[in-house]
Amino acid sequence: MIKHLTLVFIIAIFLFYVPSRIFASDVNILCNSTGCSGLTDKIFDTQNMVPGDSIQKTISIKNEVGESININLLADKDAATDDAFALKASIVLYKDTSLIYSNYFMNFLDESSVSLGTIGNGQTAEYKIEISLAKELGNEIQRKQVIFDMAFAIKNEGTGEVLSSSTSNNSSTSSSSNSSGTSLIGQILGLSDTGGLNDFTFTLFILGVIFILGGILIILKRRRNINTSL
Repeated sequence: MIKHLTLVFIIAIFLFYVPSRIFASDVNILCNSTGCSGLTDKIFDTQNMVPGDSIQKTISIKNEVGESININLLADKDAATDDAFALKASIVLYKDTSLIYSNYFMNFLDESSVSLGTIGNGQTAEYKIEISLAKELGNEIQRKQVIFDMAFAIKNEGTGEVLSSSTSNNSSTSSSSNSSGTSLIGQILGLSDTGGLNDFTFTLFILGVIFILGGILIILKRRRNINTSL
């Protein structure tokens, strides 16, 4: 009975402490003659990224405007952003299965706008945004941060009209994006506190503890059997 309870306790510890990756849920945006809808909250909002972490988001945009639409991804860097830290992160953009952009995150913020191409009338495009932190980083990024707003600028290709969109809840920096008619994607707070173990090392540590405790259980069982035989 004690053995079974101990095993359950070990498994509970393992499941509780092994870190989990952060994956944002998908978002579907619909654009028609009245504008675009589908963005109501922050897409990216995370803290305590550690080296090797990766955040992904998939956004689907359906065009029912009646004409083709042009898509641009905008970024607005907050003054509190640590530029050196932003240079250690990378951003990769995919349209459907095609890679359309890859750069250091700092360079992306400096560019302000990246073209995501055109979506034909009646078509749907799926965009994947992936932000990663370099694995080789250490405690030098402890308490560093990257804060920014990201937005979709969606225009009617025929008329040049900027389609209005619902916006997510965000900081005051979102007001400038909204004034240009863009659709606010969200804000990432990349606050890295790497004073502890990273995911892989911590997992190995927990596994080691499990093996040690398992060995102790075996030794105790053998001693009990010896005492019983005596």
